Amino acid sequence: MKKTKEQEFDPNPPLSNTEKKYVILRNKGEKNIFWTTGGEYRSDWYDVVFQSDDMDEVKDCYIKLVYDSNKPF
Repeated sequence: MKKTKEQEFDPNPPLSNTEKKYVILRNKGEKNIFWTTGGEYRSDWYDVVFQSDDMDEVKDCYIKLVYDSNKPF
């Protein structure tokens, strides 16, 4: 049976809130990471890797995660 767009749309997705202004998220399916501003995120799609109120601290952590030779992701 073919899924329609109405069946794929979840009107109440599981949402979580970050505690800080900036956050690094990891996509559960593809395992890629990115940093963004804090707020709501879909907890079924993303895991929080790191969060902070200092943007430079988040950028430094992101760079270390992406360019570390022993990448965890």
